[in-house]
Amino acid sequence: KTDADGKSSGRKPQTEEPPVEGEDGELCADATIDTIFNSAEGVTYAFKGLHYWKLTDTSIAAGYPRLISKSWIGLPGNIDAAFTYKNGKTFFFKGSKYWRYTGKVMDGDYPKEISEGFTGIPNNIDAAMVWGGNGKIYFYKGSKFW
Repeated sequence: KTDADGKSSGRKPQTEEPPVEGEDGELCADATIDTIFNSAEGVTYAFKGLHYWKLTDTSIAAGYPRLISKSWIGLPGNIDAAFTYKNGKTFFFKGSKYWRYTGKVMDGDYPKEISEGFTGIPNNIDAAMVWGGNGKIYFYKGSKFW
């Protein structure tokens, strides 16, 4: 690399990673995803349709997308929302139902009705998250939140 006077700076030129092509690019083909969450292990996952992607700090991890149903046995695609609670349990929501997992293993007898486990929360939520400031779960649907 040279400076403005044509002298070598002694640094190697910085190169950008090439854009992700092929199936991996499907995640960014349009602006919609179903849900995105951080696992208890600190991994960020994005779900869209029947597939999921593992995200890195700069891109999509190699080997993705993968089928949701092959990794989270018993979990359908087209998830409405997901979050990982401070106890390490990950909750997935779709329609009127929710599922609870430890890692990628379903806990006990799921799915259950949202109304059973989360009183006052409507079906077909748009998003959910745990606020780091107070540890509370927030659910979103349209312009409302609980």
